[in-house]
Amino acid sequence: MIHYPYDLEFVSYNRSFPNLCRGDFRINLYGKEWVLKLQSGGTATCYGATEHIVRRPWTIYEDLLSDDFPRDLIPAVLLLAHKHVPMGCCGGCI
Repeated sequence: MIHYPYDLEFVSYNRSFPNLCRGDFRINLYGKEWVLKLQSGGTATCYGATEHIVRRPWTIYEDLLSDDFPRDLIPAVLLLAHKHVPMGCCGGCI
């Protein structure tokens, strides 16, 4: 179990198969709810009849964060995302 040195909790993620790759990741940080945009680092391609899915870690659209979001907590938020949301790129789009 991961213990964070601050009050950080998972609230929800609003996507699932077949659109897992990007969505709203809601967290609670020190009693305030934040909505962050998550993007899969993976890819899904189709070569003829062959599907190729690569799952990679989540990223956060940092340019969409509010100015008062503590950027130094982004690594901890990503750990929380990886704990609660299946690895991005489910292949549902192909």
